[in-house]
Amino acid sequence: FRAMLEWWLEHRLAKTRAYSRCAGTVRRHLLESSLAKLPPAAISPGKVEEFLSAKIGETSASTVNHLRAYI
Repeated sequence: FRAMLEWWLEHRLAKTRAYSRCAGTVRRHLLESSLAKLPPAAISPGKVEEFLSAKIGETSASTVNHLRAYI
């Protein structure tokens, strides 16, 4: 999943005005996460919710919602 996130950062997000705001959040919270270490086929709604639930309290609700959208 990490390789997919990196590709998305480089080929999709980098071409948007939101890149400077969003790339840091993706790098900080997603690229080094346990979720990123999984193969894409192993990413399930349950794993995503487990990951996002762990972020509650660590980050703002807004950041959690952004992470959900990025995933």
